[in-house]
Amino acid sequence: MGSASAAELVQAVEKAGYGAEAIEDDLQRRERQQETALATMKRFRWQAIVALLVGVPVMVWGMIGDNMMVSDDNRSLWLVIGLVTLAVMVFAGGHFYRSAWKSLKNGTATMDTLVALGTGVAWLYSMSVNLWPQWFPMEARHLYYEASAMIIGLINLGHMLEARARQRSSKALEKLLDLTPPSARVVTPEGEKDLPLAEVQAGMTLRLTTGDRVPVDGMISRAKPGLMKRCSPANRCRSKRRWRRYSRRDRGAGWQRAVYRQRRRQPDHAGKNYPHGAPGAEQQTGDRPAGG
Repeated sequence: MGSASAAELVQAVEKAGYGAEAIEDDLQRRERQQETALATMKRFRWQAIVALLVGVPVMVWGMIGDNMMVSDDNRSLWLVIGLVTLAVMVFAGGHFYRSAWKSLKNGTATMDTLVALGTGVAWLYSMSVNLWPQWFPMEARHLYYEASAMIIGLINLGHMLEARARQRSSKALEKLLDLTPPSARVVTPEGEKDLPLAEVQAGMTLRLTTGDRVPVDGMISRAKPGLMKRCSPANRCRSKRRWRRYSRRDRGAGWQRAVYRQRRRQPDHAGKNYPHGAPGAEQQTGDRPAGG
């Protein structure tokens, strides 16, 4: 097995037609993700507005006014509309064509390839009819400028809605992750000590007091008198059993002291899967995740 530097990995990803950057700090990564998501949403929004402002009027005019057929009387007007559509394709849909070109160089095809091919062919055919109508039969002199603008506008609108939903979901997840305690109180023969969550190992005994959050999944070994277990985000139920498993989704309810053993070794992102409030307890670690 070989190794590659971060710069080489980024270069390989960009060569494949995608974007990438190396970020060492987790907080910086989260901030950059939020900034990128917001900028992406705004960019797709104005691109969708520009394209639809051109495509919708032309489409409506073709439906209730002109028949979208070129003639000697309207060739100049359609030529102007064609040039405006080209500007829309460049400024509001340029990312489709750049992505399609990168995919073509890599010998692959994506959804952007389909968008670029469809809108490009529609515009080229319409402009050819507009400039040289004598080359086409009368019944084939139909123009499709509005199709190019509408496709770009609607797909950008869909990307904008997707980016907004993703940003909201990311914000909600970040709030949950912020609830995760950064350390755990470990019980050792020499006494108690606080350890970073990433250093908590399977088999360790942890102690929680009233109001503490459960940092890792585990099995209760001793406690009194009960634990408020979160059954769902909307409601909670109080556990009456003393010996059972608890996860980081649980929260203390009048605990004086509790002990529990962790049921698995925590990964680097330990404590981030279930960052809800937790009990006052001691916990002992183990080899598998705690159940509900």
